[in-house]
Amino acid sequence: MVVFCLLEIDSSLKERILSSMDKAASFMIQGLEDRKLLLTETSPKIAFGDDPSYVSSVYIPSYIAHSLGFVKTTGSISTAISEIMGYLKSQMETDGTWRFFGKQDEFPPPDFDDTCCALVALKENNIEVKTDVWSLLSKFRGESGLYYTWIDEWMNKESSYHVDGVVNTNILYFAAVFKRKLPEIIKFIDLYSRVKEFYRFSIYSVSEYSSIYLISRAYGDGEITELDRAMLHITYYLIEHQRSDGSWGNPFETILALASLANAGYAGNQIVRSIEYLLKSQQPSGGFPSHAFFKDFTPVYYGSPYLTTAIFLEAMSKMLKPKQKTL
Repeated sequence: MVVFCLLEIDSSLKERILSSMDKAASFMIQGLEDRKLLLTETSPKIAFGDDPSYVSSVYIPSYIAHSLGFVKTTGSISTAISEIMGYLKSQMETDGTWRFFGKQDEFPPPDFDDTCCALVALKENNIEVKTDVWSLLSKFRGESGLYYTWIDEWMNKESSYHVDGVVNTNILYFAAVFKRKLPEIIKFIDLYSRVKEFYRFSIYSVSEYSSIYLISRAYGDGEITELDRAMLHITYYLIEHQRSDGSWGNPFETILALASLANAGYAGNQIVRSIEYLLKSQQPSGGFPSHAFFKDFTPVYYGSPYLTTAIFLEAMSKMLKPKQKTL
């Protein structure tokens, strides 16, 4: 067994972190006032430019709501979450499913990734909706026990009945939030973590850190203890890949890595370098820059400065209140 050590944050650094979080929260609130909080930025390149394109999507706002749930320190943050909840409810199909671009676009069809993320966000905010997702999952399940992406037979056939790691991880987290177990997905994640094939975990991944963050979310926030071994492999992987400046390559991937370590219950003192790196990377606006979170099959890349900043707030909140775990 490994007992993870806890981060020792001196009072000076803690004050700087709290100040940075205040600025980040103000950035989120400004996004609500500017009507950009619900928009997703797109780019044909991983490196987003200064003049991004915008689309409406339910996917990224669902993650923002989840992350902001750890920092409900002001009425304005709660208002931002409520705005996202209203948007998600407005985009729900009659059978309690969601499609990526919302109801205004017929293509692509509803999928389990968007649906499970939306249902989790609503559940975490005590909003109950009627959904057929459980019966639908049973209809779109492969022989391996894993689930296809699309709630549409034609689309799954066109996708060669692809089984995606991120989609199944979000299904697993959804099931955990609703107190159900899906052992086949746990075995799948455990296999990938042992061979450390995180980059190949999803066809939608831009880097391994988005996949790692979502696995850690299922583990830490879903309290799926059956993922203990997977998270041990992930923790060692992250520690091994931390760079000398404390980062994991750029601010967004560093934020994802820190949130993942926090979800694992790890907060070794070398993480202070990572926090210092992020404090220096924060923009004057209080936010952090957009970076691709995932890509579609075109490919087009998707991200949001509000997603980056919301996960930063989540990571810092968890780092300031670490929970020791024994693996």
